[in-house]
Amino acid sequence: MLMVLGAMIGVIMAEGVGLRTDGGLVFGAIVGAGLILLAPVSRSRSMARGLSSAAYAPVFALWFIWEVVKSNVVVARIVLSPLAPLRPAFLRIEIEGLTDGQIALLANTVSLTPGTLSVDVSPDRRGLYVHFANVSDADAVKRNIRDEFVPRVRRLLA
Repeated sequence: MLMVLGAMIGVIMAEGVGLRTDGGLVFGAIVGAGLILLAPVSRSRSMARGLSSAAYAPVFALWFIWEVVKSNVVVARIVLSPLAPLRPAFLRIEIEGLTDGQIALLANTVSLTPGTLSVDVSPDRRGLYVHFANVSDADAVKRNIRDEFVPRVRRLLA
């Protein structure tokens, strides 16, 4: 499974740098699969956990696409209703127990969702500060990220 993923990444990279010949795509697939084989498995997780994380990646991607679509609808509604009052806010989202990689993925996932921008991580690494374009219920927004985003990021990078 991981070799197939590596091969796909290699083909995409070969395409991206202009190696559009059959030989270039095959070379990219071989390099990508080889990099996956040579990549060290983290000491904190087994190969089985790594495989389950890789298998979860498409589920995470589909969920994230859906979140982006929902957020785009909300932002479009804001833009098309210029007289509606905006309530921008900076909120601290509790992220205790996440690794640096999980924090980075969470911050980027939140920032890629329209209407939000991850701004900073607290010095104690327990909070993520996020700017929201429009917040009607701060507790509901925090709960959504804590209950939807954080567990999915944690599972993907377990």
